[in-house]
Amino acid sequence: MDSGRPPLVPACPTLPEYVRHWAETTPDRRAFTFVEHPAQHSRGVHRTLTWRRLDVRVRALAARLADETDPGDRVALLCPQGTEYVTAFLAALAAGLVAVPLYTPGLSGHADRLAGVLADARPSVVVTTSRTRDEVRDFLGTGGPRIVVADEVPDDEGRGREPVAPDPGTTAYLQYTSGSTRAPAGVEISHGNVVANALQALSAYGLHTRPMTSVGWLPLYHDMGLVLSVAAPVARGALSVLMDPAAFLHEPVRWLRLLAAHPDAVSAAPNFAYDYSFSSYKVNYPAGLSPTSAARGNLDLVNHVKSQAAACPGQKFVLVGYSQGANVVDNSIGISSAGAVVGSPIVATLPAAVEPKVAAVLLFGNPIRALGKSVTGTYQSRTLDLCAQGDPVCENGGGDVGAHLSYRDDAEEAATFAAGRL
Repeated sequence: MDSGRPPLVPACPTLPEYVRHWAETTPDRRAFTFVEHPAQHSRGVHRTLTWRRLDVRVRALAARLADETDPGDRVALLCPQGTEYVTAFLAALAAGLVAVPLYTPGLSGHADRLAGVLADARPSVVVTTSRTRDEVRDFLGTGGPRIVVADEVPDDEGRGREPVAPDPGTTAYLQYTSGSTRAPAGVEISHGNVVANALQALSAYGLHTRPMTSVGWLPLYHDMGLVLSVAAPVARGALSVLMDPAAFLHEPVRWLRLLAAHPDAVSAAPNFAYDYSFSSYKVNYPAGLSPTSAARGNLDLVNHVKSQAAACPGQKFVLVGYSQGANVVDNSIGISSAGAVVGSPIVATLPAAVEPKVAAVLLFGNPIRALGKSVTGTYQSRTLDLCAQGDPVCENGGGDVGAHLSYRDDAEEAATFAAGRL
């Protein structure tokens, strides 16, 4: 059972030692919960590991990995988001190996990057799950690294095995860069580095002395997701509640529900997530279109633009849509969010009187791109529509929620385009 009082944080040099500490001192407290959303509108199925159970799984998988490798070998994590990913990461560290946090081959638009990283990292073993074993085997082909299926390793494999005590100065994992501007590069993160990073994050938010629950959907192969959803909770002995990034993108309210369900919740996400969450009014086209959903968002935006235009009669404007959408009705642009994703009508448009004041429209991650549509009519020549590779909001089949982070690379192009039309 969880109690309201946070446990005292010891000074452990590595994450696996923190796991063992919490398993001994607070064995029945919840450690990690993965909330799976198997169907549309699902409120979520919770799957939880206590600290005792996490320790058992980490020990078992660490023993298997140690049998399959030599000390210091690299272990690639090609697991879907979930507790198996957490277990695999911690088990690699506990076995004295170097983890390489990656993703499954099914992540749209990232096969080339995955192949490049695997070629560079040269792992001895790849860890995946029974659900993704076949696609991983097909991707690796013959002659590839050995595959360990995390959820098929029995608990008793770790019994009687003394855990390795890694040197804090040795490499714990390789964090690969995104590869948006150059070939992905692996950065060596030591055991001491990741513990220091986790403790600094806890201290910065004042979480080292008060209760907390980490609630996150960021992918665990991303550095922010790994530190805030795994390393920091492990160092703190706190509960970490995880969900799949795709589940957030399909229904942002799922993230908000989890935050509301945990009064001491701590979460982090890129800026777009907050815009997306609070502007994504649910629309079921056509029957579910309601003046209290997409209409509210559209009217708020249109009224804001109208009021700004009236207050600054001599000024022109650049409209910027980020994780929003743009659609066109009668050659007028209307802004929508969920409505644009499902192709619903735009229920509010900029009036004709405002049109001469709009110098340029910049769209980053425009949902109607995923439908094969684009801005036409009056605003077509004034619109720059940017879609990052793998962006699930604007690319049909895209699966990289971190693609939004790369839009900073388009700032110069966007600024040049807008300046040329002012």
